[in-house]
Amino acid sequence: MQKSKLKKGLYRQWSARKLFLIMKIVMVLLTIACVQASATGYSQKTITLNLKDASISDIITNIQQQTSYRFVYHNNLKLKKARINISVVNASIDYVMQSILRNSGYSYTVLNNNLVAVKAAEKQWRLITGTVTNVSGEALTGASVQVKGETVGTTTDANGHFSLDVPENSIIVISAVGYQTKEIPVNEQNNIVAVLDAVENKLDEVVIVGYGSNVRKNLLQSVSTVNAKDVAEIPTSNLSQTLAGRVPGLNITTGGGKPGRAATIRVRANDNFVTTGLPPLFVIDGIIQPDQSAFDALDATEVENISVLKDGAAASVYGVRGSNGVIVVTTRKGRKGPPQINLISSYGITAATKTPETLTAYDEAILINDLLKQNNPDNYQSLATYFADDELEYFKTHDWNLLDEYFKRPQEYRTTLNLSGGAERINYFLSGSFYKGTGSFDNVDYQKFNARAKVEAQVTDDLTVSLNMNADIRKDHKPYWEYDYDGDDMANLYQGLLTRGRMAPDYINVDGIDYPVGNLMKWHPGEVVNGNTGYNNKKFTDYQILTEVKYKVPFVKGLALRSTFANYNRNTFRKLLNRPYNLYTFNTLGSKNHIVGDQIDFSKTFIRSDGNSLREFYVNENSYQFNFYIEYDNTFGKHHIGATAVYEQFENSVNNLGASKLNVLSNELDQLDLASSNPLDYGVNGNQVDDGRLAAAGRLLYDYAGKYLLESGFRYEGSRYFIPENRYAFFPSVSVFDYKESS
Repeated sequence: MQKSKLKKGLYRQWSARKLFLIMKIVMVLLTIACVQASATGYSQKTITLNLKDASISDIITNIQQQTSYRFVYHNNLKLKKARINISVVNASIDYVMQSILRNSGYSYTVLNNNLVAVKAAEKQWRLITGTVTNVSGEALTGASVQVKGETVGTTTDANGHFSLDVPENSIIVISAVGYQTKEIPVNEQNNIVAVLDAVENKLDEVVIVGYGSNVRKNLLQSVSTVNAKDVAEIPTSNLSQTLAGRVPGLNITTGGGKPGRAATIRVRANDNFVTTGLPPLFVIDGIIQPDQSAFDALDATEVENISVLKDGAAASVYGVRGSNGVIVVTTRKGRKGPPQINLISSYGITAATKTPETLTAYDEAILINDLLKQNNPDNYQSLATYFADDELEYFKTHDWNLLDEYFKRPQEYRTTLNLSGGAERINYFLSGSFYKGTGSFDNVDYQKFNARAKVEAQVTDDLTVSLNMNADIRKDHKPYWEYDYDGDDMANLYQGLLTRGRMAPDYINVDGIDYPVGNLMKWHPGEVVNGNTGYNNKKFTDYQILTEVKYKVPFVKGLALRSTFANYNRNTFRKLLNRPYNLYTFNTLGSKNHIVGDQIDFSKTFIRSDGNSLREFYVNENSYQFNFYIEYDNTFGKHHIGATAVYEQFENSVNNLGASKLNVLSNELDQLDLASSNPLDYGVNGNQVDDGRLAAAGRLLYDYAGKYLLESGFRYEGSRYFIPENRYAFFPSVSVFDYKESS
């Protein structure tokens, strides 16, 4: 007992001495650490830098790396924009920060714990004065003067003077009714003189309408216009896409992004017969076009203006075909003056707003297992479709996203070159353009070539002759896939890339050869995209020659006779090659055979065939349109009269020829005479369709002192589609405006 007590006492004494010793050692170490930290902190407060063309953000990073200073600032501060050269040795933080933030618009504050806050410097305001006048030097009263980006502003007094407090390096915006808005940087100016240019009077603008023109202020119909200058530089594959959002009441929709795909144009959302609406009538330089194709073939730089006739009164001169609205296009012509060359070249890359997201291979396997468990909770693990643990582990690190693999960022390239000019009695306009766009996949592209030559000559004081020739060639190429039914969206092909799943690669390389995997699906999107199933090629070639002769009758003021003749020729060639292809079955691994291996079982190779054929279609369309006009325009005192009478004759002939053969030997031997020689594998068809119409149309305008307006129009037209007793129909319209009643 005594021995035990003695041991306990000795243990307590030893423990106390040991604890005291440990405490002394800890204190010494803490003291050394504090001294060292103090020395280190002191040494890190001086800065050495030698940087060239560095941003403020880069300099701050260097300071943080060699000192204990830490910086805080808002992400909105654009510290990466300015480029600075700095060279300092053992400089203080204040010296460095003042150097790099000088004239930057930012300030800094050194806080406790070596924290440096960077923020936007407070703006310094000062008083400026100024005067606002027009180009004639007349003072503009009540003009608005605003600081851009701020809520402060003022207006000019009766003498056009103003005074305003503005921040340093600000911009003032000056505007007045009837004048163009002007932005002026203040800089170091204390007194500003602003001269505003008058806005072009839109009410006096000449608007092209059916078979003539009118002044905007006298328009009684619903007509919207587009100036071609607003869309000339937009790099699109067709003209219809450039109109989106630029014409009130005009609905432009595009179902897909494939280059060359025409937008759907509707002036009215629907009509009484078709709920989705019908396309409008297209008229180019007075020539009625058979469809939208000729409109989309135009390049924006060869267009002068576009008018959209939206109501019945405006479109009545085109009869029943104008019931869905009319789009009237006038192409450019030369102007008197020296030759002017205009070159526009652009290159663009398109990015998808959003691409569909699909389950990874692992997530898909988990989902399948969950579904099996829900449907068969007792023995779902014994099912062949169940994914075992080793397979789940494999798919955690093995995943093949075919959409990411095949999806490309579409690119488009466009170049246009115009030459225009003229002398006293002749003017000319020459234009050429080229466009190329690629699609979201390989082997999808569209090309368009345009050329136009327009010459106008004044033979005598009363006789003018003009010649307008244009041509365009469009080429469209895409892979052949039977189940997209020639749709430009290729929706079924997209769907195949999404629904194939991500549990196996599309191709597996064996002995240097890539073999398409056929384990998961009985068709292969990759073979379609790569062009191994064939192609769908189209080529459109359009030519038109338009001549015009105009004679001003010298002995009757305001009377003119005019005739136009246009010959239009369109050739369409379409070639479709549809070829079968092999799919290969590979060995399977895993407890449930869900993992595709790298060994081919050639005995299970199978052919995917959606046909083996070559088809060619030729369409030739030839038409002419002849118009004869009697035009009268004159003013008698306060009375103004404008009248137009038109005779129009049109004939059209369309020839179709198609041929096909089965059993094409290979993709390279894509000629009809190299396919099957069996007569049962041949196919030939063709037909011819003739059309024609005869019409008389007229317009009458009357204006009394700009207060009373009357406008009427009509069309009397015959079509071969109706029996002789009901072949002709009359389409009139009348519009009246009374200034007193409207006011």
